[in-house]
Amino acid sequence: MSIAHLFESGEMKEHKGAFRNLIMMAMSDGVLSPEEEKLLTKMAKNLDLSDSDVEEIRSNPEAYPVHPPHDKEDRHRRMISMIVMAVVDHEIDQEEITILNRLAIGLGYKEQQAAELTNRILHGLRIGMSEEEILDELMESR
Repeated sequence: MSIAHLFESGEMKEHKGAFRNLIMMAMSDGVLSPEEEKLLTKMAKNLDLSDSDVEEIRSNPEAYPVHPPHDKEDRHRRMISMIVMAVVDHEIDQEEITILNRLAIGLGYKEQQAAELTNRILHGLRIGMSEEEILDELMESR
């Protein structure tokens, strides 16, 4: 671990943890599709991760713990991103749904909330809602 790694901001740790989850989701079926690769590149840019950050996380994702955001909206955004990653290759199986539910629990959702949230986001994506529309709907409920 480098000295710079020790003094990273909390926000950068959150970003790296978020990207780690996206990597884990993309690799859950053992294959990184071109669509997943493209989305990972986009998400790395959105999270302000350098190429070296991306390579470090890809080579050793377990070294990057999840730092859940404290803000409800940010947690919802992170969950939506993971589900978008899961369906970007137009396939989702039960194992991926199980992983999504575990990741939701890691983000601070209760077990029963995790499955409900996953299903709501998947439904929204299936009927053509944008990520922002899904977020708005989630923020309005409860």
